[in-house]
Amino acid sequence: MVLLSEVLAALPGENAPPILAASGIANGAQIAAYLTAGASGTVLGTRFLLTPESPFSAVQKAALQAAKSTNTVRTLAYDQARGTNQI
Repeated sequence: MVLLSEVLAALPGENAPPILAASGIANGAQIAAYLTAGASGTVLGTRFLLTPESPFSAVQKAALQAAKSTNTVRTLAYDQARGTNQI
């Protein structure tokens, strides 16, 4: 795992791109910690998948709610299917 401090140290001073922290962020204290450590911002996605504003269908939301940690995998499938995968 690469530490945020290592990434920031490897970037050029003034012309460095913004660095966004993502993955596993669940509360404001974690956001504050990343910002304090030097991140330009944070990205929260999964946290909002079940909100009314989410573009996920009712069937997708129900499947996510029913899932257990033993039957899930980390995937970009939704991003790829929706054409939002920026990799």
